Amino acid sequence: MRCSICHQNANFDPGRVPGHPEWHLAPREMAWEGKTVAEICAQIKDPARNGGRKPEDLIHHIGEDTLVGWAWAPGFGRSPAPGTQQQAGALVEAWVKTGAACPRQMIYGQPRSVTRVLSTKDWLRSAGIRDSLRCNEPCKNKAGGSAE
Repeated sequence: MRCSICHQNANFDPGRVPGHPEWHLAPREMAWEGKTVAEICAQIKDPARNGGRKPEDLIHHIGEDTLVGWAWAPGFGRSPAPGTQQQAGALVEAWVKTGAACPRQMIYGQPRSVTRVLSTKDWLRSAGIRDSLRCNEPCKNKAGGSAE
């Protein structure tokens, strides 16, 4: 069965069916679930597992690609990704411009995985970016607390 049979050009909220003109799932090798931040970082940087992209290409992909942007407008009954796509793009740009370093496997004595949402400040600290990026507005983490 083709994806487009159910997934149309836009979300179909009554059926909770996600939609986008180019809808498709990411390849299995791009999955993040259960991985630490360090593992996700290494995966994002690996062209064999990121769609053949260099770190510089990730700025546009994460910050402007409309299919990636679906994460911030997922439709009825789903929680959007924290922040905005523009903020995510700015974070990726700052990360790339400061060397695209990956965090150590253990940070502050705790393994980090995608099951725990990091505040912006924690993510920047884990990626080795210190005070090089400030949000124009106070950044909020998923719990609603300020990240600055």
